Amino acid sequence: MSPRATLRWASAIMIAIGVGHLVVLTLTAGEHVGTWVDRGLWSAVPFLDRDAGVTADAVTFWAGPGGFAVPLILLGALLWHLAGRGVPVPAGIGWVVAVWALLDGVLLGPSPFFVLVVPGVLIVLAARKRR
Repeated sequence: MSPRATLRWASAIMIAIGVGHLVVLTLTAGEHVGTWVDRGLWSAVPFLDRDAGVTADAVTFWAGPGGFAVPLILLGALLWHLAGRGVPVPAGIGWVVAVWALLDGVLLGPSPFFVLVVPGVLIVLAARKRR
């Protein structure tokens, strides 16, 4: 597989995981998303109010758009764009993604975080193929 195809696979996996995370979050905790509109986005920052409802809103925010999903989608889109232009991506990006996935997977216990090791390894492989 060419470095371009390898990067495209890595980016597609990252975009799919990010979008999937947001979709699952919306389906399972959609009622908390609605309270952001009612109470304002500040309800997602529970520094002043320790109410259980506010805390649930905050957890939903930080697990969704305030968490890793949006940056993961953006990184995947950037990698897709760079692969299309033939721009090499440093192996360090792949190593960081893989180590981040392993650490978070270990900290969270059994979780889908371990799946992110795959795009991390693919990025490293694409960088090595370019040498």
